[in-house]
Amino acid sequence: MENYLSILLFGGVAFMTIVMFLAAKPKPAMYLAAISAVTAAVGGLLLYGYGFITTIGDTTLAVIRTIFAVCRMFIGEAEYESVSSVAPFGNGWVDVLFWILHLLAVYATATAAISAIGAEALRKLRVWLVRWGELNLIYGANSDSLEFARALQEKNHGIAVFIDEAPELSDPEEISACGCVLRTDTHAVLADRKLLKSLGIRRGSRKVNLYALKKDPSANLLYAKRFLKSLEEAGVTSEQTRLVIHARDNSSASTLQVQSDRYGYGFVHVFQEASLAARLLVRTYPPCEAISFDSEGRACEDFDALIIGFGQLGQAVLKSLVMNGQFAGSRFHAAVFSPDCQSVNGYFSSSLKQVIDHYDISFHPYDARSMQMYEYLAQRGRGLKYVAVCTGSGKLNQEISEELGDFFQDMGICLPICQCTYQGIRLYDAQLEHTRMHFLYDPDLLSMQVLDAQAMLINHYYRNDPTGDPLDNWMKCDYFSRMSCRASADFMPAALRAAGKSREQVLAGDWQLSETVLRNLSETEHMRWCAFHFCMGYSPMSAEEYDAREAEYLRQRATGEKPSIRVGKNTAGRTHACLVEWDELDALSAREAAVTGIPTDYKNKDAENIRIVPELLKTRSNPQ
Repeated sequence: MENYLSILLFGGVAFMTIVMFLAAKPKPAMYLAAISAVTAAVGGLLLYGYGFITTIGDTTLAVIRTIFAVCRMFIGEAEYESVSSVAPFGNGWVDVLFWILHLLAVYATATAAISAIGAEALRKLRVWLVRWGELNLIYGANSDSLEFARALQEKNHGIAVFIDEAPELSDPEEISACGCVLRTDTHAVLADRKLLKSLGIRRGSRKVNLYALKKDPSANLLYAKRFLKSLEEAGVTSEQTRLVIHARDNSSASTLQVQSDRYGYGFVHVFQEASLAARLLVRTYPPCEAISFDSEGRACEDFDALIIGFGQLGQAVLKSLVMNGQFAGSRFHAAVFSPDCQSVNGYFSSSLKQVIDHYDISFHPYDARSMQMYEYLAQRGRGLKYVAVCTGSGKLNQEISEELGDFFQDMGICLPICQCTYQGIRLYDAQLEHTRMHFLYDPDLLSMQVLDAQAMLINHYYRNDPTGDPLDNWMKCDYFSRMSCRASADFMPAALRAAGKSREQVLAGDWQLSETVLRNLSETEHMRWCAFHFCMGYSPMSAEEYDAREAEYLRQRATGEKPSIRVGKNTAGRTHACLVEWDELDALSAREAAVTGIPTDYKNKDAENIRIVPELLKTRSNPQ
C-alpha cells in the first residue's frame, strides 16, 4: 500500500509539474517535449533493435518488433522482459538508460495530450498563475506587442495578460500559443475594479507593469487613465506600478506620473516609435564606438555623421546622434540627404532652433542615389564616422546600404551602415555581407527596470541628499528630470570607452581616474547635458533674464519668503544658465553661490556623474 501511495504521489507531482511548466512556458515545454520524443525514439530503436536482432535472429521480424516496441514506449508500455536476457541488459547503467528513454517518451506524450485537450484548462491555469509575482499587462494585441510578449517570456519576465476589445492579429490563438492570456471582456476593456480583483492586484509589494502598446496613441492614453483610476481606488501604491505607453508626445506623461500632491504611476516611460528606434540605434551602435580616444579621455577625431532620410525617423535619429555624439576634443557634424528635407524640416528647425544654431548640420535636398550624394562622399567620405539610413522603407534602406557598402569598399573605407526602420535596427557590413536585426519592441528597451535603476541613482547623487532614499527622491522627481537622468545613464558606455576601461575592469574596482582624465570626461558629460537640453527645446538664459531672476530671488529672500525660483533655470520658459561652454561654469557657479549663499559647483556636478559609474554598473548587474 505504501509503495502504491508513493507511486501515486510521485506520478501526481510529475504530472502537475508538466502542467505547470506547459502553462507558464509553453514554448520551452514544447521544445523539451520534441527533444524528448526524438531522444526516446532514437534510443528505443537502438536498444530494442539490438535486443530483438540478437534474440530473434530474423532481421525483418526484428525490425517489425522494434517499431512496435518503440511505439508502445509512448503509451507507457515497455518490453523489458523480451530483451533483458541479452547483454548488456541487466547492467545497471544500461537499465537506467532504458527506463529514462521510456520516461522521456511518456513525457512527450503527456505534453502533447495536455496541450491538445486541455487548452481551456491551461488558459484558466495561466489566469490563476498571474495572480502571483510580477504582473505584465499588455493593452493592444498586435504583431509588435506579441513579439514583445515573446521576448518577455524568453527573459523570464513572467506570463503576460493581453487586453484588447479588437485584437489586430490574424490569429489571436498565437497569444495562447506563446503562453499568454487574452482578455476581451468588458471588465478588462474598461479596466475596472473587477479586473484588478480577478488578477489579484491589491495594495502590497507586488509590481504591476502596464504596457499600453495599441497603435492608437489616444486609446493608450485613455486606457492608462482608466487603469490608474482603478488602482487608486484599490489603494495600490504608486511604487508598485510602472507604465510604458506608446503616445504621441511626452506631455501626456505629466498627467500620469505620481507627484507629491497627486496619485499616479510610480514609473512612467512614454515613447514614440521613431524616438524608440533612434534610442535603439545608439544602444546598438553607440557613437562613441565610431571614434577613438587618447590616454587622457579626449576624442582623437571629429564626429561626422551622414543621415539619409528626414521624415520622423530621420529627425529622431538626428536628435539622438546630437545627444550622444558630443565628446571633449571633437566637433559634431551631420549631413542630411533627403529630397524633401527642406520641405519637411520646418517644425524641427523652428522648435529646435538651438540644435541648428549650436551644431554643424547641413541639409542636402538630394536622393541618396544621386550624383550630388556621391560627389559629397568622394570629398568627405573618408572622414565619415557614422551612417544611418532612415528612408522608412526596409527595402529601400537595403538597396541604398548595398550601394554605399560597395562604394566604401572601393574607397577602402571600413564603416558599418545602420539601417533604421519602425521594426528595428539592422547593421549592414559590406565586407562581411552580414546583417543582424535588432527588434524595436525589446524588453531591455521598454521595461526601463535597469535604466530606471541607474537614472534613479544619478538623480539621488544630483540632489546631494545623503539622508534621502533614492526611490523616495525618484518619486518626487518630475518627468523631464527623469528623462534627463535616463539620458545620462544611456551615455555611460561613452564614459567607459573614453576612459579606456571595460565594464569588468570597473566592477573589479579599476576606476581610479587621473585629474586630467576626470576633467575631460566631465567636460564630455557637460557637452552631452547641453545637447540633451537643446534637443528638448531649451535655450541659453540671456544675461537680462538672469539679472531679473537674480533680483526676484533676492527680493523674495529679503521679505522672508522661501524663494520659489531657481535663479539659473526657468522651466516654464525652457531656458537655462548652464547652457554655456565648460570654461564658463566656474564663473556662473561663483555668481550663483554669492546670491543664494549655497555652495555651488556645476563642474563638480558633471564630475559626480563620472565618479559614480561603478555604482551605476552595479545596478546593471543587479537590476531591481
